[in-house]
Formats: sequence, structure tokens, C-alpha cells
Amino acid sequence: MLHGRWSLENRAALEKLLAQKFSYTPIAIFDWDNTCIAGDTSDAVFHELCRDLAFHFENPDFVNWVEEIPIPSRILECVEMFWARDTRATREALRFELERTRWALHESEDDNQAWAWDTGAFVGWTPQQIREYTRRVIARELAQELRIEFLTHPAFMRAENIGAGAVKQDLSGLHYLERAQQMRAMDLDTDMTLPIARGLRVRNEMRELMYEFRAAGWQVFVITASPQWEIEAFAERYFIPPNNIIGMRRAIVNGRVTAAFEPPCSWGDGKLDAYNLFVTRERPPNFCAGDSIGDWTLLEWATDGALLVEPTTDSLRNFAQWQQSIGENWLIQRFE
Repeated sequence: MLHGRWSLENRAALEKLLAQKFSYTPIAIFDWDNTCIAGDTSDAVFHELCRDLAFHFENPDFVNWVEEIPIPSRILECVEMFWARDTRATREALRFELERTRWALHESEDDNQAWAWDTGAFVGWTPQQIREYTRRVIARELAQELRIEFLTHPAFMRAENIGAGAVKQDLSGLHYLERAQQMRAMDLDTDMTLPIARGLRVRNEMRELMYEFRAAGWQVFVITASPQWEIEAFAERYFIPPNNIIGMRRAIVNGRVTAAFEPPCSWGDGKLDAYNLFVTRERPPNFCAGDSIGDWTLLEWATDGALLVEPTTDSLRNFAQWQQSIGENWLIQRFE
């Protein structure tokens, strides 16, 4: 019997599915962030990287990672200022620009590129270092209140202060200054305030559901748009082995993460590509759980049940309600 905050209808439907007998090994696919947990692991880890300035700025692939995105960014300019003068002002400026660039990318229309970019934050790291860092972040964020903090751009970044004239060395030859000058001309971040999410929570109901699926003989996988090594570290708390975690990855060369992206991009239709590549091409999943339009394809593809976790978008909720109205086994669940 499932415990916790399930609605009566959803508990009954899930228990019926768990009791169902199959002539083959059934497959359950779970999204991770805001589905299996409350909060977003990738957000939490990136915010901590920015607070710590823990990026490997000196790694040549760091520049490649920054320059792979199409939006204007001052990250490289701020790194040069930070190297020239390691002060509170230059640290604040660099932290803000890292956060602003990621925020702008996620606000753009290319969700695939936005989520894929996060994995490159670890260029120069080993996968084990990423897991260890993520474990520390998770421990801290589990103790945090679920809330939103706000980060306002520092005065040091205003147009009259930023650029080659703000440091004592000559930066005029740096090719990326042209993009930064374009940003200053457009005045993109004047008085900008960024929301920074704090806090993560284990959803015991989802942890129990994953356990019950495995106990009933199902194969259980996580397919996530977050960096795979981060979710491997969190999924340990749910007793899901690393081999069953499929997420965004960069190529490993000589044991360290590079800027080279490894497909597929496991968001949206890319989650189906990841399923076909790493789970099976023989048949669709029997069950899928997710919360966002990035999970829509797999949710719709599941043959025996789909669990939509609130909050979600109106379009996906309306689709789930329509599926329910025509007799499909779609469940809509709100925990908080």
C-alpha cells in the first residue's frame, strides 16, 4: 500500500498498476527535478557554483563553453577583471554575470540548448568531483527553507565601470569584448534582479513508488535534462543505481569533462531519443512520471499509465485532463 499525500484515486490507480502481471519486464521512466523531488538540482548546483566561483576558469574549454551560446554575455570580460583584481566587487560582478547569462538562456526559446549548457559548467572536473560537490550542495539545500532569494546586479557592472577601462591591464585585444560592448550599448541588465531558488526536498511518496516498482519486478530509469552526474548523486538517496540515470553529458577526455556535448539532448523529444538509445528500442515504457512540457513526449508514449506532477503548464494539464476524459490512465497529482 502506498503512503503519503496521494489522492485516493491516484493511490488506487498506482496500486492496481503495481499489482498487474506482465509477460515481460515492464519499464517505468521518471523525470527527476520537480517530479521525484521538490526543487531543481541543476538550479541549486549552478547557484552554488556561482556563489563559490568554483568554475575552472583557467581551463581552455571554459571559453568554448561560454561561447557556444548565441546570446550576448560578459562572462569572459568579468573573468578577466576578476583575474586582474580579486576583490569583492569583481567577484560579485562575475557571479552576477554567470547567473544572468544562464537566466537569459533559459528565458530564450531554445530549451534544448539551455539545459544542455548546464553540463558544461563542469569543464575540467572529474565525474567523481561533480558527484561529491553535488552531494554537499544537496545536504545544504535539504536544510534550507524553500524560498526565492534575489540577486541584484552590482554597481561595478554598470556601463560606466565595466570594460577594459575598469582594470589596469589592456584588454582591448580580447575578441569577446565586442559582444560586451554591444550589451552595454543595449543596456541589457540595468537594475536587473534575478530570482535564485533555494531549498530542495525529497518526495517520500515518489521514493516509495520507485521502490515498489522495483519490488514488483519493474525496471526503473530516470531520464533528466539535468547533468547526469548531479542526478546520480541525488538518486543515491532513492537507491537508484548510476547506470539507471540518463541525463545531459559532456565528453570525458583523460578523466575530465570537456566542452564537447554528448548527444542526445535529454529534454522534450530528446528524452525519447535517450530512451531508445539507453533503455530499449523494442517497446515504449509502461509508465512515465513527469512535471513539464519537457516530459510530454514520454508521458504520451507510456502504454499503461502516466503521472503528471503539479505544478505544470496549463497546456500539459489540459492535455492530461483530456486524456482522462477519454478513459486513458493519466493521473494528475499535487504534493505541496
